[in-house]
Amino acid sequence: MAEPEFPNQIRDDARAAWHRYVDFFTPFRPELFRYCRRLTGNVWDAEDLVQDTMVRGFGALSHVNGAIGNPRGYLIRIATNLWTDALRHRAMAGTALATHRDVQQAPTPANPDSREVRDAGARLMQMLPPQERAALVLKEVFDMTLDEIAETVGTSVGAIKAALHRGRIRLDESPDAAPARRPMPSAALVDRFVERLNASDLPGLLALMLDTGTV
Repeated sequence: MAEPEFPNQIRDDARAAWHRYVDFFTPFRPELFRYCRRLTGNVWDAEDLVQDTMVRGFGALSHVNGAIGNPRGYLIRIATNLWTDALRHRAMAGTALATHRDVQQAPTPANPDSREVRDAGARLMQMLPPQERAALVLKEVFDMTLDEIAETVGTSVGAIKAALHRGRIRLDESPDAAPARRPMPSAALVDRFVERLNASDLPGLLALMLDTGTV
């Protein structure tokens, strides 16, 4: 029995829907590219991530109930999730390769210029609550806008403004005037902060800042 031919009407409807979707999101594309550029660290991976985000966003529409009240945020969330998944898969692939080769990597030599970064990271994690530390890292390190930070963290612009204000005041105070609110983070936790910062690993840093992780 011959297989049925794919209906031309479905193909044409899908093509028309895709073009309407792309036309609608065209004004958001430059900002999406800038965000992806910050995530990936280079223009080539950023462009690939933009394309993947557009395709994933189109495919996910059938699972969205109700109106998309924040189209820009819709794309930002998809891009963040895609990049986080990509980093996770790379890490898994690297682990599998290392296991297969049975190679024990030597510890990475300490960067002599990283002492200030380590001290700043330790103070950040010790002095500030999760939202304040995440807001400061996204603003000061990745130069994200308030809207982007609010969307990434999952809160309002007003809350981010307040978090940045409180965090900066707290960090500007001397250690004697501002006793630590939390125990000193472990050396391993600070190492993770420095590694993710040096790698411009935004999703990894965000998870570390918000989860108040411990080692």
